[in-house]
Amino acid sequence: MLLDLIKGLSFEPFVIDHLVDARGRYRLDLDPEFPFAIKLYRFPQVADAYPMNWHERLEIFVPLSGTGQFRMGDRVIDFAEDDVLVVDNLKLHGLGTFRGGDGLAMTITFNADLVYNIGSPLCDFAYLIPFHCQHDHISPVVGRDEPLAGPIHAAMARLVHCYFDPAHGWSARMGCKAYLLELLFHLSGHFAGAEVVHSEYVKQQERARRLGRLIDHLQQHYAERMSITQASRMVGMSGSRFMKFFKQATGRTFVSYVTHVRLVQACEMLRRTDHSVAEIAAAVGLPDHPYFDRKFKQYFRTSPRGMRAQWTKPRGV
Repeated sequence: MLLDLIKGLSFEPFVIDHLVDARGRYRLDLDPEFPFAIKLYRFPQVADAYPMNWHERLEIFVPLSGTGQFRMGDRVIDFAEDDVLVVDNLKLHGLGTFRGGDGLAMTITFNADLVYNIGSPLCDFAYLIPFHCQHDHISPVVGRDEPLAGPIHAAMARLVHCYFDPAHGWSARMGCKAYLLELLFHLSGHFAGAEVVHSEYVKQQERARRLGRLIDHLQQHYAERMSITQASRMVGMSGSRFMKFFKQATGRTFVSYVTHVRLVQACEMLRRTDHSVAEIAAAVGLPDHPYFDRKFKQYFRTSPRGMRAQWTKPRGV
């Protein structure tokens, strides 16, 4: 039983009302340097006791005791202990009922860009296959008697141990990333037979190719103004589809990414030129000096002048 994995660990009541906004978006702040978390929850056995919610981060729901039903959009999915349920995170979802046992469950949640981002080889996209199989004719549940349930549970055991064992110290994140990928590898193997997987992979190849052209353009023409409309045309998508895809691929909004590129270029110019801060701000496409200073401090935790001073400080001082 998976419940044996977490003996001695504490479960917290699942109380999220204060974290769900009027649109149903559930905010859970993850560490931006390692956007990953495992949560252990205790659910009272009351039907529909929690607000339906959605969120950008990916989620795997693992019931550890009892049986119940999980709602995702119009779907109602039955589950039993030791099942592994891949959540359709962008649809309104939530626990419907939880019966028997102590109402214990575990969630594994992480940002997609921890696994696959703009700098990743395309093969890394395959780790996210389970989250692209959310169709009515495909069950999102890996039952405990499925052929790959054993390897999935074993990878999950290693992941949980690494996450909660303080003995891992500084290497915990490295281990968690490795075991998360192992878990996703086996989950992808379970869903790999779905016809939608191949078509989604082919689509992703084409999107990655188009997005690569856009990224190259931004790196070379970072000082030029580019609207979301222009960018979406370059990759052949509608504006709304582009914004969603760009955020999934890079972990940033388009505007935030362009600002990031400009600030990185500004940082390099501070290091290798003697241009004034105002000249550099204008050169990278951020001529509003106060805005440039504010954004620079947000990204680098120091002012442009402070950054330059660090590089010009004599050695040994």
